[in-house]
Parts: sequence; structure tokens; C-alpha cells
Amino acid sequence: MQFTFKLELTGLSMEDRAMIDDLMSRYCSARRFAFNRLLEGNTVNQTVHLLQDTTLSLNWRYFEHAAKDAEAMIESQKELLPLYLSDTYDKIESVEKALEKAKKGSQRLQSRLKALEKRKDILKEHVMNGTLPKVIFGGRQLFTERVEGKISRDEWKSSRNDQVYSIGQANQKGNANIRLSVNKIGINFPHKIDERKTGKGTIRVKNERKWFSVNVPEKYTQYLENMLSSGKAYSVRIVRKDGRYFAHVSFEIGSPQLESMPERVCAIDSNPEGFAVAIVKNDGNIVGHKFFRDDRLVYASEGKRDEIVGSIVKGIIDYAKNNNAGAIVMEDLNMRDNKSFRRKGNRIIHAFVRKKFAENIMDRSWKEGIPLFTVNPAYTSKIGDRKYREMYGLSIHESAALCIGKRFYGYGEWLNGPIAVGRPRERVPVQYVWTSLYGYGSPKDPYMEPPGRKGSVGKNVGGNGQAVLTGRPARGPLIRDEGERKGGECGGSPQATGNGVKPAPQGG
Repeated sequence: MQFTFKLELTGLSMEDRAMIDDLMSRYCSARRFAFNRLLEGNTVNQTVHLLQDTTLSLNWRYFEHAAKDAEAMIESQKELLPLYLSDTYDKIESVEKALEKAKKGSQRLQSRLKALEKRKDILKEHVMNGTLPKVIFGGRQLFTERVEGKISRDEWKSSRNDQVYSIGQANQKGNANIRLSVNKIGINFPHKIDERKTGKGTIRVKNERKWFSVNVPEKYTQYLENMLSSGKAYSVRIVRKDGRYFAHVSFEIGSPQLESMPERVCAIDSNPEGFAVAIVKNDGNIVGHKFFRDDRLVYASEGKRDEIVGSIVKGIIDYAKNNNAGAIVMEDLNMRDNKSFRRKGNRIIHAFVRKKFAENIMDRSWKEGIPLFTVNPAYTSKIGDRKYREMYGLSIHESAALCIGKRFYGYGEWLNGPIAVGRPRERVPVQYVWTSLYGYGSPKDPYMEPPGRKGSVGKNVGGNGQAVLTGRPARGPLIRDEGERKGGECGGSPQATGNGVKPAPQGG
């Protein structure tokens, strides 16, 4: 996962602003060109070679980063299309219900329904064909205002050419085009020169680096110093907003290593309406529990929801520290497109639980130096409800959190009776849930999975023909490498640095 902080460029003269604006204009033109070439079926490398034949006069790295930036935009749009389609279905259902309640047919609602049906058909076609709707750089709203003459041509061009991006490279001391120091930022400004042949190829531009002062907030000073001293790769996006210039700096982070098995862990069960936390000892007993609930998590706007998530995560970390938890354990849960959720539920799970909370908890645990782990959460709610809810007076979510903590330590679960769990094409009664499916990897379980058997029905126990569920072991600590990819580059998109993985929690 990446950690991002924002710095502001200060003391810029009119000449400095003109240079940065010109670089942004050329970069954004390159990105738009690359976007269209990629949609035509060209690869990133082919697109970079096509960019070199243009008159934009950028160096090879800027061209490559513009192509990768465009590629990330395309992938993001393709991932969001099903979500947009789901939203459209929900809106259609809402309008249809409003029409049913209306005593007389509402012309406004009927027009709205017709527009939504048209949008649904367009999105369905794009999803089925793997294509994208028309993309307007600068924003559709501003484009409409420009067509209507409400904004000037310069304002429209300014909205389209407002950033430049450089991907970090570990073999270039962090970043080749945009370099940081403790209180300064150096930007490469390529300019055209007469072509000359060299052993490495044809040189068309010369780089001129200019340094600018940056304002580093005190809370980010230590992170910046540690990043620079480690020599790790970092990516930088320079953005212009309301006449001010900001540098968004991103670098890869990972969870601290465990020197020994902690005596206590803070186990978390996440839900759309809140988070259940259980403090679990290494003997499998619970010593504390709390539910962090906020109903606004489902219905609040995105900005407000981010604030709520950050507040809850801070509360969870403080609760873990106050209870001397040596690690945090959360569920390794991929609930997206789960058939048990309706479209609205899938949207909430995708937009919130899997992204906002995961990013915040990993970010905060990294800052506090607390290791973060994941375990498979399958059937924790069923087991917790059957075995621990009445025993300890817990809610169903808190009892599920207890099961997650026990799995980290490698404890299996004997139930007072078999429960039916889903298997391919059948339902299997299971009375003992094998810890090798879920645990951290402790060898204490006498029913460890035989080599080569994954997800199979294992040894019968109890003499009553009850099956033992087997499967893959849980993942280890959330450790990220520092991002040595091809050519030493850090990240393949604006959303990911280091090894280019998605920011959702993954095992090490």
C-alpha cells in the first residue's frame, strides 16, 4: 500500500509559474494522446514510441509515465462501469417507485426514467463489449459551460492541463524527473535540441532541472526524512489548484515485522454500519470487546464518510494500544460481487469496507508501528453466533471478531453440533473447523491439512461421519517489498507504487 502526503510549492515567480504551466500542458497533451492510442489497441511501449514522434518535446520517462497514467485511467474506468450500471439500476427502481406513488403521472419523473433507461442501455453495451463511454478531459460540466460560452477558452484549457506526474524509480535515487530534498523540489524541464545520434539512441531533448521551495507540514517532516534517507522510490504528481501548486508525494509502506508471537491481538470484524473489535489473548480467551458504530457510514457523502472512517480507525488503534495488543488482525475478505448482497449492498461494501477502512487501518498501523495481519473470515459469524455470543454476552459481530483473533493463533473450533457450510454443488455438515484453513500457521492443530489437499473433505472425526473442512492456510503479515520492478521503477499507475498492487490488504 502507498502513503501519500501533500506539499505546497512556495515563492514561485511569474516565470516559474509559466515554466510549470508549460510542462503541465505538454504532459497532459501526451496523456490524452496516449489515452486514445491505447484505446486503439496499442501497447504502452508502442504508445511511447508514437509519443516520441510528436512535437511535445518531453523526455522518454515523461512519455512513459503519461502512457502509464492513461493506462491506469482506462483500467479505472473499466472497473467502475459495473458500479455505474448498478447505480443506474437503483435510480431506475427509485423513480419507478415514485411514479407508482404519484397520483398522476409526473412528466418530470417520466423524463427522468427515460433518461435513466437510455443510460442503462449505453452502460450495458459498454460492459458487454469491454469498451468505454466518451471521456472528456477537463470534465463534462466545464465542457458544457464552454459550449454555452459561460467560461473562456483559457479557463477550459487550464482545467485540461493542470498536472504532471512522475513515477518513482529505485535505481534513480527515488525519482528521476522530480526529485525531493528536505525543503526543496527539483523538476526536470525538457526542451527541444537538434537531434543527434548516440549509442543509446537518438537524443531530441535536453533536461534542465530547476529547484523550488516547498512548505512541509510539521506532521510530515519525519516521514519525508525517513523516505529520503532510505533511498526508496517515490512518485510525485504536481497539481495546480486555484492558482496554487501542490506536490502529492507517494511511496510504498509495509507492516512492521513480528519478532515473536504477541501475547494479545486486536481482532476486527468489519461491517457496513461499523466495526466490531475483540482483544484476544494467545490462549484463545477474550479480554475486551467494543463495537464502533456510526450509521452515517452507509448514507453520508464521500467526504464526510472519509472523515468518519478516519475517526473510527483512530479509536480502534487507541483501543488496541490501551489494551496492550501486539498486532492487529483483520479479515481477508473479498465481498465484491457477492451474490448474497444486493446492488446497493455491493456498492457500499466495495466503496467503503474494502477500500476506505483498509487504507486507513493500514496507514494508521504503519504510523504507530503495529503489525497488521489478515486471516480468512469464512463462517466466523456462524461459529461466533453458535458458540460465543451467549457464552460471553457478545453481539454477533463481536463474536465473529473473537473467532478471527483465535484463528490468528491457530485455534480450530469444535462446535456443539454440525453446521452446514457451502461446498461446490453440495452442503457439507461440519462440526470441527480446521484451523489450517484460517490460522496464522501454528502447528498446534492436530488436524493439519495433508500436503497437496486443498479445499477437500478430510479425516472424519467423532465417529459420526462429520466432515472436517480443509483449505489454504491464512496469509502472513502485510509486508510490502519496496518496489523493484522492471528497470527499477516504482509503480505502474497513479494509484499504486512499489510493486503496483492494489491498495486493499493482501498477505505478504
